[in-house]
Amino acid sequence: MLHVFTNFDGAPPEGRVLRNATNFFAVKAFSETDSEALRLEIGIENDADSPTPIELEINWPSTQFSDLRDCFYWKPERSREWTPVVGQTIPGRSTVKLDIPSGWGLFCLQPRYGVDDLEQYVFRLKSEFLVCDSFGESEYGRQLLLLRIGNPDGKRFLFTARNHPDESAGSFCIEGMVNFLLSADPLAQWARREMSFQFMPMTNPDGVADGMSRYSSPTGADMNRTPDWNRTHRPGYQEDPVLNACFGLYEQLQPHYFINLHSNLLRFEDTICAADVSVLDRFIHFMPDQTEYGKTWTRVVDSMPDTPTGYCVEKFGTIPLLLKLPWFMRNAEIMRETGRKILTSIILSSVQP
Repeated sequence: MLHVFTNFDGAPPEGRVLRNATNFFAVKAFSETDSEALRLEIGIENDADSPTPIELEINWPSTQFSDLRDCFYWKPERSREWTPVVGQTIPGRSTVKLDIPSGWGLFCLQPRYGVDDLEQYVFRLKSEFLVCDSFGESEYGRQLLLLRIGNPDGKRFLFTARNHPDESAGSFCIEGMVNFLLSADPLAQWARREMSFQFMPMTNPDGVADGMSRYSSPTGADMNRTPDWNRTHRPGYQEDPVLNACFGLYEQLQPHYFINLHSNLLRFEDTICAADVSVLDRFIHFMPDQTEYGKTWTRVVDSMPDTPTGYCVEKFGTIPLLLKLPWFMRNAEIMRETGRKILTSIILSSVQP
């Protein structure tokens, strides 16, 4: 009655799911790194007419971060929202029990947001204020999308997400940002008239589609590092067309503000990193701790050398912000709303005297 499947983009390679009993499955999570395995996306199907219990034993290739792998997300096919599922964890292993309704659904460590989700989202966007461009192709022919909104002559704000494929929070945040900017909200109307917004919603589409957790491929790039860093620090690294295309676009845009969205598994802290403490202070003035979701800001002052934001700081005097937003106690709609709050806080803090 129960089937676990992995024949979709972002899932582990075939052969990593073993049925040990009728309703008990062992899953070997895949990671292309030596020390991290932060991604798990599988499908579960129930052919019965009524809910059926399942037990999953998830084996991670490393013990690092094991204590943080006790919260997962489940989304039945008929639901628009992800539901948190609490499990148990020991070093290198997590176990989860849940009831699977009739039909199929997705079970993930963090809510899935694939290349297909981005394409469907962009296809649904209908607005005279939006321009959607492609600034290149990935190694496997996937389009690199750039969404433009606002006044091309205004102050330039660049937002990027999915440098690391497992960090889906940034994709949902960017949806919230774009939805806001295309709305009739008075602040959105003013910002469209006065400012220029560029969104790179998925800088690592190959990694997202091929089930990577950090890189674009097992020998590919860390998109949160410069080409020089990758050549020096990635054994077996081969030139990555996406990395080169991204840095070519950074050169072209020369943004005034560069906001790079990330995530992690920490439960109770959001992290914000900037090169200047005054930038942190102004931002948090407009976006205080999200205590309703158990989060407080951890502030880091760093120019972030060897990263895309640090590169733009050095070359163009860009103001950088790097944010890490964990999923714990948040769902997809909350993450979209968090994105909207981030955007409005950046707009307001950028014009604060």
